[in-house]
Amino acid sequence: PADTYDIPLDNPNFPQPGARPETWAMGLRNPFRFSFDRAGGDLWLGDVGQGSIEEIDIIVAGGNYGWRGFEGTLDFDASANTLPNSEFTPPVYEYDHSLGIAVIGGYVYRGNALPGLQGRYLYADFGSGTVWALDYDGVNMPANEVIATANSPASFGEDNQGEIYLISLNGGIFGFD
Repeated sequence: PADTYDIPLDNPNFPQPGARPETWAMGLRNPFRFSFDRAGGDLWLGDVGQGSIEEIDIIVAGGNYGWRGFEGTLDFDASANTLPNSEFTPPVYEYDHSLGIAVIGGYVYRGNALPGLQGRYLYADFGSGTVWALDYDGVNMPANEVIATANSPASFGEDNQGEIYLISLNGGIFGFD
């Protein structure tokens, strides 16, 4: 039969000897909820940490986000690392376990109902229930603001108008206002 899928020719590992050609990026521990920014096209991700750090990443072609050598920007286990630290892509933002224990990736807000959130990445933490809006311009230190709390946030959704909804394991879907 024909191939079940094709690998884009611009994939960073296509063709690379010894590399899996379908790999776009690597070094992620436990990616939890990817989303594309509908305006800029960036691929955002919440990556759940192991012992200390939760991280937010923007995934780029060929990026190596450092897991297992790093948890966020902290050294974790470099025993199998043969690359210089400059080869790793650091997270856009990270927080420690005093603020939460399991990041839930969300969406960049592109709706119209809440102009103050425009262009900010909304995400949550399952353990603490905190919901944040991260303001990141790619140059300056990100600003992070608590905008809500929820019981057991597990995911986000986005409607056709760019409005974002939070999904709770406790049985609710909540909008922001």
